[in-house]
Amino acid sequence: MKFKYSLLIACFALLFGKNHELKAQNQYGWTFRTECLTVLASNSGKPDSCLTVTWQTAGSTFSGNSLTYKFPARGTYQICMKLKSKCKTWDTIICKAVTVDTCATNPCLNFKPDFTWKTDCRTVRFLATSGMSSATGVTYSWTWGDGSTGSGANPTKQYVKDGVYKVCLKASWKIPGTNTVCNKEICKEIKVGCNNPCNIKGELKITYGTGGQIKFDASSNTGFYYTWTFGDGSTGSGQSVTKWYKKPGTYDVCVRICDKTQKCCTTICRKVVIEEPCRLQGGFSFKNTGSGSFSFNGYSSDKGASYSWSFGDGTSGTGLNPKKTYLRSGTYNVCVTITSADKRCKITICKKVVVESKRCSWSQAGFNITSTSTCAVVKLEAYNLLDTCISYQWTINGALVDNVGGRLKTVTLPQNGTYTICLKLINKCRNCDTVICKSVNVSCYKSPCNWAKRGAGFTANVKCPNLLLEGNNLNSGCVKYSYTISNMNNVPLATFNGRVQSIGFNNNGDYNVCLKLTDTCLKCDTIICKKVTVNCTPCKAVAKFRVDSVSKKGIVYVTNQSTGAFTYLWNWGDTTTSSLRSPIYKVYKYSGSRNICLTVWDTAGKCSTTFCITVQVIKSRSSEPSAQTTGSLNRIEVYPNPADQTTAVVWNGAFTKLSVYSTSGMLVYQKNVTGNHTDVPTADLPTGIYTLQLQGVDGKQTSRLLVNRNP
Repeated sequence: MKFKYSLLIACFALLFGKNHELKAQNQYGWTFRTECLTVLASNSGKPDSCLTVTWQTAGSTFSGNSLTYKFPARGTYQICMKLKSKCKTWDTIICKAVTVDTCATNPCLNFKPDFTWKTDCRTVRFLATSGMSSATGVTYSWTWGDGSTGSGANPTKQYVKDGVYKVCLKASWKIPGTNTVCNKEICKEIKVGCNNPCNIKGELKITYGTGGQIKFDASSNTGFYYTWTFGDGSTGSGQSVTKWYKKPGTYDVCVRICDKTQKCCTTICRKVVIEEPCRLQGGFSFKNTGSGSFSFNGYSSDKGASYSWSFGDGTSGTGLNPKKTYLRSGTYNVCVTITSADKRCKITICKKVVVESKRCSWSQAGFNITSTSTCAVVKLEAYNLLDTCISYQWTINGALVDNVGGRLKTVTLPQNGTYTICLKLINKCRNCDTVICKSVNVSCYKSPCNWAKRGAGFTANVKCPNLLLEGNNLNSGCVKYSYTISNMNNVPLATFNGRVQSIGFNNNGDYNVCLKLTDTCLKCDTIICKKVTVNCTPCKAVAKFRVDSVSKKGIVYVTNQSTGAFTYLWNWGDTTTSSLRSPIYKVYKYSGSRNICLTVWDTAGKCSTTFCITVQVIKSRSSEPSAQTTGSLNRIEVYPNPADQTTAVVWNGAFTKLSVYSTSGMLVYQKNVTGNHTDVPTADLPTGIYTLQLQGVDGKQTSRLLVNRNP
């Protein structure tokens, strides 16, 4: 079943990616023209601040909305434009074959007509040029954009009314001594009017932040006043504004840009999409258990989250704590996708796993698969190599059968299909192993009964220390009930017959519970499965911390007091997090109320607790030193002081070097610093008093540091 689900998910991912790519190719494109050996290309799609555009040709890569590139010789070259959207998460590549030639081969390429114009109310005087240093016999014809035409190199046009007109110049020229005639056309838009022209132009840039925060930046050639409507009923003013949206949705954002007279204005609008913020946080750790086997432990801030794994070798898994045995050595990219309990938020975390193994040369090694009288139950027997150094490990479709191993196994294959069964023999004396695989086809399962309308199913309730299972009573003497309890790798642990069961559990964790209903009269059956989480013991990881002080510089000092914890996740209440055990302090940029939460997990990553404290952060400007008073202020804060393992140093001013001296004047620690804070390790310093010194363009500042390690 897991194999079919993985294949279905892969197909959906491929189809979804293709749909985005086709949509992008239909919406975007690029145009080009050539001048001798030079190609000039530009993106013809709509302006979009979310897009990044890169070009690839002749083994080189360029970025930007347009490309100008000179090829070394005549010929046909492939040019590709790659579009990538950081907002809607898609990309596409559009390629074209472009032919360039030398100017000597095509003399018409040297012919580059152009024109300029001057307006006087509705009278416009035009001046045409050939684009060549000397040319005779050039003829010019014009279309004025109002349905009329003209000719000549320096014509005058009288328009009837104000407006914007598309004027096109067509120039013709015959190459002397040949029959070659060159024809070129160039078009431009001109604005005609008797009032002062309003030529204000502008642009709108959108920068997406976190938590629904967006920054809007407007720019223009002559803009002076900027007014905004954000599509949710609110407004703003100024050239750059920041907006927080309270609800997800699609909003039309418009900026109106006017000059100083406020009579010449332009309006630019863009759509912004605010998605439901994903506050899910988590990750995973792993442990090498030897012989290519690994145990993985997932964790997240959502206790009801689900976990799906990709092990980097084409196999996958589910559950909080899967186990995996790799058949070959190498480096694998292992990813876990964590989905929140409400299915609205999803994150993916990946790590590299290095598998190292040495292969044994065992030509006599192997195993047998023997079918039994029971459907899909097979016996596995490895050849007895009469070597006490050898241990046996079995996998089915990449999933470990169990942690026990052994030369003999009896397994139940859960459904019809083809299974790959592998035996890994590990020689602990020679430190090498070998892997042997065989395929088994299962086709003995009967077609499932169609009992959906009859309400087939079961309930599962955890009443510690028991799991209570009850199948829906279908009031049929033909129906038999059988439960199978498996781990999250679908390895069966136990089977119970009967509609109602009370099962005791010694170990907490996630289990796959399946009810098989067999109709002995109709000779068919069906299987219904559920994931059941058993947690009958209190979590040993208890989260707790204290807030020691809140500085007027926006710094909050904390001390971790958690017990029984293995993994830590600090949420600082401003969209930032930390996974350090003891971060000591947090520097905030702005004043306000902050809800600081610490979530801790136990060593197995199976349970967690959360502890929160709300603090009021006040970042006082009066605490910042001025140019006149900096010399008299104590710029350095040291916490904790006395220190044990480490201490935090925070300062005001421009300093570049931090030094620590003993009472005898000996330099015991030094580092280059930037910004206004850093950590100083004190674990290797003997108990005593030290001088902490900062140096930089603002001179020197010192403070006392006491190291006192409790016995």
